[in-house]
Amino acid sequence: MKQISEYMPYESIACNLLVNQDYEEYPFLGGTGFFVQFQPYDYIFYITAKHCFTESNNTETEIIEKLRLSYKGNNTKPTDDSILFSEMLFGQDENDDEYEDILVFVVDNNVNQENIELLKKRTLTLHNQSVIDKLLQDLCKNKKEIGTIGFPGISKSLSYDTKRLTGEIRGYSGVIKDNSIFKNRYGFEEASWKEKKYNGFSGSPVLVLAKHENESELKATLIGILLTATSHRGEFLSINFATDLIANYIKANKTLERNR
Repeated sequence: MKQISEYMPYESIACNLLVNQDYEEYPFLGGTGFFVQFQPYDYIFYITAKHCFTESNNTETEIIEKLRLSYKGNNTKPTDDSILFSEMLFGQDENDDEYEDILVFVVDNNVNQENIELLKKRTLTLHNQSVIDKLLQDLCKNKKEIGTIGFPGISKSLSYDTKRLTGEIRGYSGVIKDNSIFKNRYGFEEASWKEKKYNGFSGSPVLVLAKHENESELKATLIGILLTATSHRGEFLSINFATDLIANYIKANKTLERNR
């Protein structure tokens, strides 16, 4: 029987390499993110936590230009050929003045086919929102095990000389709890993480092993975005919040075709 670790989509996550435009020679690291697609649509998106971008007063263009990721994956030099993003999506709940703590980056429409194919292999699937709502309800009812993978601060480094990022993907499991005071959020408790600090996991995907309709095998299913974590408990946002942003974007832009 496979170990749970063998199901994890390690290729789908990335360590956020950030650049201050005034000090480009000193890039820094900020949290984790992951790539997604909403089939059958062709667009590719990258999701991460907004608080990883510390200068909240930056414009959308400045934030997009700050993020440097490689098409080829981690432990590379993303400054050589950084992924091109065209837009950034963020949203808030109805009757709520506060924007949720996530950012969704849209991969540019004009990225060449070779790089698009590289990214497609790295994407996680976004499921229908009703499927995820039912899954979350069942998981909470039965207090099921969930997990996450990311790039904690203790397992990554960046060379200023070579601009090369090196990092080891780490993960941990816990139990889902429907006990958050915030809408669309869930508790991530009884964590198996043995280190003292969780910094670097912000923006990581929250996953559960599940079978879906017409599927015979277990798969790592995306259910949320990790936003906070302490030795006591963590919290994650339902992936449906991001799915809603992405669905609205696709609806508004579905007549556009990639140039390939």
